[in-house]
Amino acid sequence: LFDCTQVNAGIVGVVLSTSHPVNLPSTVADGRFDSATDLNSTALIALPVIGSQGRVLGVLEACDSINTFSTTDEQLLLLLCSLLAPRIELDESRRLARRDHHM
Repeated sequence: LFDCTQVNAGIVGVVLSTSHPVNLPSTVADGRFDSATDLNSTALIALPVIGSQGRVLGVLEACDSINTFSTTDEQLLLLLCSLLAPRIELDESRRLARRDHHM
């Protein structure tokens, strides 16, 4: 999971700016792939983790050097993202509460 405040290039940047998954059967053939920010692999899928207010909280990226990602894989990973989002929001709330308490 990538912190959305740290990355604005490559596939992660595309997912952050569009809020849509990207499923690449081959990273070699895609000009959006940035080896400086994206994982090194043949097939890559990146999905937004979207919070309750519609804000992209992060990007979940998975790679595979042998197989491509199917629609079923994408649906499963989107489900995982939906389960991650509330936990990330809870963690953000707790972090802000601790910060405010220490001020």
